[in-house]
Amino acid sequence: MQPWIKCSSAMGFALAMAAGQASAAPIAAWDYQVTTTFVTLSGVTEFTSGSGCRLVSTSAITWGACPPGPPGPGRSGLSITHTPQGGSLDTNGAAQPANTYIHHNNLVSSAYATLRRATIQAAVSLKPQGSAEPYDFATFAYNIRFVETPNVVGTCVAAGPADNPCSDIWVLEGSLHHTFTYDGTEYYISFFAAPSLTPLPDEVCAAAEAPSGCIGFTTLEGLANEVNFLLTVAGPLEVSPPSAGVAGSPYGPVTLTATGGVGPYIWSADSLPEGMTLDPDTGVLSGTPAVNAHGSYTITVTDSFSPANTFSVTLVIQPPPVVIQTNSLPGATQGAPYSLPLVATGGTAPYAWSATGLPPGLSVVDGVITGSPTATGTYPVTVVVTDDGGRTANVMLELNVTAAATVQPVPTLDEWGLGLLGAFAATLGAHRLRRTGRAYR
Repeated sequence: MQPWIKCSSAMGFALAMAAGQASAAPIAAWDYQVTTTFVTLSGVTEFTSGSGCRLVSTSAITWGACPPGPPGPGRSGLSITHTPQGGSLDTNGAAQPANTYIHHNNLVSSAYATLRRATIQAAVSLKPQGSAEPYDFATFAYNIRFVETPNVVGTCVAAGPADNPCSDIWVLEGSLHHTFTYDGTEYYISFFAAPSLTPLPDEVCAAAEAPSGCIGFTTLEGLANEVNFLLTVAGPLEVSPPSAGVAGSPYGPVTLTATGGVGPYIWSADSLPEGMTLDPDTGVLSGTPAVNAHGSYTITVTDSFSPANTFSVTLVIQPPPVVIQTNSLPGATQGAPYSLPLVATGGTAPYAWSATGLPPGLSVVDGVITGSPTATGTYPVTVVVTDDGGRTANVMLELNVTAAATVQPVPTLDEWGLGLLGAFAATLGAHRLRRTGRAYR
């Protein structure tokens, strides 16, 4: 038989079970049985003062007209059906039937004593689904406060429909959530009512001599009011981490999902990126994180167990993608100094730059293409930037290097050329003298 260990609730109920072994794989599914009875020990069930006949058994409590017996004209009663109830249930799965309570709310003379208090005992037996181990069980107790209201219009604390003015009052006391540890893993047993148990108005709680905020329900006169209880088994409280976001880009909406523990859950965060919100009731995370809001943020879920369990996950907002803003390279001249700062945005500074395919004589220094190209031509250049977080971007650009302009030298005359020029001038002068008879002046 696989050992269990302590099983407890907020009311202090406990079941000592054999010491567990080291933690193993959680149990995914269980075979279960629930057996529910009224406690029949003397003095546990209380009635108001009055006459009539009362009957208390493990499956029913009735009161009103004599002789004692089942509910009927002049007699009301509570009964438990579908007990024992059994089947299989999954850890963190859907609720399964536990038992059913029926209040036969019939007219009872005000002269008769009516139910005031009773105690229910529920024994829950569990074992891993399909195993040959015997069932181990824990027993939980709940107290009922009950009020048989007078059917007098205008005096009803728990008002019903116009043709059925006064409802009777049920208040349930005791935790519906309990823990047990099996094979090193803690699990939660929870009972749920359908219709659900809800906080009752203060005046209804007061009529049942219960504190403010009591939970329970009211039942209509003249009907067999049926309340079904369901059972779940949950594992430890857990939340899957949310997907990472990117600063400056819309996120979600993403619904965070918790499993295990006891619902409902409350979601919270010490801080969130500017521009994002977290719904505390639904766990919906949405918004557009600010461009400078990259980082890690802690989100916590708190369950409804007492004392509460919490579980935290980390939301990571990554920087915007690294983008190279330099989209062209100005032309260069062979032999001339060249300098071009490279520009990027996004990511996390500082940036590291590199380039391949640069003309000889050029290199990248501190994010600047610099140097003096020594050869002409058109060069395909790949520019790469890497941010401080290791994110990269690259771009293919062209760099055209042209030859420097050629300057033609001014011709000079040597001695022979000067002599020739003088002879040419003398000849030109003699020719002019013969034509005009005058010498050049």
